[in-house]
Amino acid sequence: MVTVEAQRDLTFSLNHSTICLSGVSPNQTLLEYLRLTGYVGTKEGCGDGDCGACTVVLIGADEQGKPQPTQYPN
Repeated sequence: MVTVEAQRDLTFSLNHSTICLSGVSPNQTLLEYLRLTGYVGTKEGCGDGDCGACTVVLIGADEQGKPQPTQYPN
């Protein structure tokens, strides 16, 4: 039996620029995307998210554009 991964479309802001991606694999990480597009400051250390080397800062905004609490996904 062949398993087909559901790809997704994503839209997000990166350094004040809107990024729209189509057909993103659920296996691709944000770290992989950043490094493939030239943002090489984020590193992969342990590969598990425990050491913090791959941490990026996410800042959301509400409907009025006010910043929301910062999140640190890894």
